[in-house]
Amino acid sequence: METTDGLPHFIVIGALKCGTTWLDVQLRAHHDLHLPSGIKEVNFFSYEYDRGLNWYKSFWDVVPADCNAGSRRGEVSPTYFDHPDAPERMYRHVPEVQLVVLLREPTRRLYSQYTHYVARTGYSAGLETFLVEHRNAVETGFYDLNIQRFLRYFSPEQLKIVIFEEMIANPENVLRRLRPHLGVPADGPWRVLNTAAVNRTTNPWFPYLTRAAKSGAGTLRNLGADWVVHALGRLGIKKLTRGGRAFPKIPSELQDMLQREYEPHVKDLESFLGRKIEEWHS
Repeated sequence: METTDGLPHFIVIGALKCGTTWLDVQLRAHHDLHLPSGIKEVNFFSYEYDRGLNWYKSFWDVVPADCNAGSRRGEVSPTYFDHPDAPERMYRHVPEVQLVVLLREPTRRLYSQYTHYVARTGYSAGLETFLVEHRNAVETGFYDLNIQRFLRYFSPEQLKIVIFEEMIANPENVLRRLRPHLGVPADGPWRVLNTAAVNRTTNPWFPYLTRAAKSGAGTLRNLGADWVVHALGRLGIKKLTRGGRAFPKIPSELQDMLQREYEPHVKDLESFLGRKIEEWHS
């Protein structure tokens, strides 16, 4: 399965808030892997499809100096996992691509998405309101249904599923098992980087400032000035707009309700995997 037209050999398709940022950092540390410089989520097959294939290819035009010759191209965009058009678009352009899916216990994943949304946007409503207004966030956790959408176009052999809790508990083992799927040598250096604080979410002290920052970033991206957004992030703007207090734990009654809704989907996923995911039942 060799891609020769400048498109990716592998794509991490999500899901959102399942450790994709952590994995992105690890992939960039391997000298046989080439990921887009200066940006984590390209989002071409979800939200940026109108920019065209040449725009997408441009992210791999220049091979970084620390990448080996013949490095495998790839990207990480968790928005692909539950986007209705992503599977067909990907099959149209990269039918032989290797896909990586990260999955987390769905109730914890959902609450993490809620807290992340509050931190990014200054959203002031509670979790119950969020669940009503963002039903798609709940449905992201219907992992079995989302995976089936991709299996309409890709073979099971092209799909590598990684459980978030297992990845955090034993990252070396997970990366070792990913090697053949990514097409990199089974041996050779790949040091696990310490990224314990990656993507930590807090409830912002200044929600209005947070909303303004998000709006401004969106305007800059629409104008093609993504580099300005990243430069401001390096200057500490992100810390100012997202810093705040810790979120409380999810209320137990709401957690029980969500787990009941997710239970049949977890069972179907476990049936597909042929095993029980022990960490999700503890």
